[in-house]
Amino acid sequence: RFILDGKAFRALHDFVGDHTVVLNSHTAAIEWGFPYQRAIIHGFDPADYPLGKREKGAISITTDLSHRAYYRGADIYRTITKRIPVDLLGKDDTGTYPTVAPPLLPGTPENALRNFKIYVDFIGQYSVYVHHCILPPNPRARAEAVLSGLALVSTNFHGESDVFENGTEALLSNDPEELAGMA
Repeated sequence: RFILDGKAFRALHDFVGDHTVVLNSHTAAIEWGFPYQRAIIHGFDPADYPLGKREKGAISITTDLSHRAYYRGADIYRTITKRIPVDLLGKDDTGTYPTVAPPLLPGTPENALRNFKIYVDFIGQYSVYVHHCILPPNPRARAEAVLSGLALVSTNFHGESDVFENGTEALLSNDPEELAGMA
């Protein structure tokens, strides 16, 4: 993992100077704070995300909630799941949170497209995608869920309202109780 200390961070800013920097997320733009920067949203092909069956309730996707709990919105997740059940797609090394997983094939280049299809079909079984993270790196998971036909209930810490219209395309709030009521 690459981490810059304060001195290296300033040196990078000096090196970049007045050049425009393109970053892959709004979080990166906030964290890096270059004088001239632009965040881009990753592209999708809607044909890759057919509407799912939506036979199940709510799902959320994250990695281990016990690691960097604030960043991953663990408190928000706990508040929401006190009111409604939310399947957690991801891992929890502590065993605190029950998780679900699609039946993926071994991770080989030959299985990559099949695993993507399995993942998309798995997500499409749900009706609601609950996004509880405070500072997610990009909106990909939320966009995948919306493209698969899931209703989106999400925090709005990261510029989600730049991508999704609140009340029309998504229900956005930073209040855990309000998010639980929306889901």
